[in-house]
Formats: sequence, C-alpha cells, structure tokens
Amino acid sequence: MFLKGNNSSSKAAEDLGINKNTVCKWVKEYRQEHEMPSYEIERKIKKKSADELAARNKELEKELKRMEKELADEKEKAEKPLSYHHTSHITVNCFLDISEKYTDITELTPELLRTFVNKIVIYEREKKHDKNAPQQIDIYYRYIGSMYAVAERTKENDETESDS
Repeated sequence: MFLKGNNSSSKAAEDLGINKNTVCKWVKEYRQEHEMPSYEIERKIKKKSADELAARNKELEKELKRMEKELADEKEKAEKPLSYHHTSHITVNCFLDISEKYTDITELTPELLRTFVNKIVIYEREKKHDKNAPQQIDIYYRYIGSMYAVAERTKENDETESDS
C-alpha cells in the first residue's frame, strides 16, 4: 500500500493515524528485505531516465525536422517538371483551340496576325548597310511564345529529367 500507492508514506501514515517515522521505517525494511533500491536511488533513476528520454526526444525531433525538410525539397524537385508540363499543356491546348477555327488559310491577314502572333522582334543586321547580311527575327506566338524559346525550354526539361 505504501510502495505502490500515489500518496507519500507521510500522507498514508496520517490517513491511518500512524506515526510517519514508523511507516518510513517499515518501507525501508521492506525495500531491504526484497532487495529493492532505496527511495532516493529510485528517484535518481527515474530522474535520469526522464532526462535521457528528454534528450532522445530532442534528437528525434531534430531528425524529424531534417527529414521533413528533405522530403519537402524532394517534393518540390519532383513537382517542378510536372508544373512546367501542365502549364505547357494548357497553353498548347489554348493555341490549338484557336487554330481549329482557321483550317483553310489562303492569305496572311491582319486578323490572323492578331490571332496567332503576340509580337515580332526584328534585330539589327549583322553587317549594317548590307542587304544580304543575315538578320535575326523572332516571332512570339500567342500562348506558345517563341518557337526557339519553346525548343530550348523543352531541351532543358528533358536534360533535367534525365539527370534525375
């Protein structure tokens, strides 16, 4: 009753009307007869165990945070190509939806330019005043962008995916 109860020996002695020194003596003798550690040693063991558990808990929390960060990084790395392909899919579908209206094009009209072309960038000639010198012209299509830029982005994504 004194060893397993939630009350202290002093409280139990008071409740039973027995001198607390008598109860403490009985508990001490019982512990010695049954080769149990003294109350002070048992308290130190419990404290040490609690400290060890707290330290281990702290280590595990650090490990968990590290693993969560690692997982978030991996998730972000995995979602990046998916996001690009999803966006590309949407923009290509928008372009295709518009292009379905124009299946038989016989001449380039201002309406067609406004429908399909976002902008045209014309660069200076490599050699000024030479009409045969090459000149770069970039056409940016609505929803798709520059065909050169699309090809470069696709190449970069293919390289990224093959590295993974």
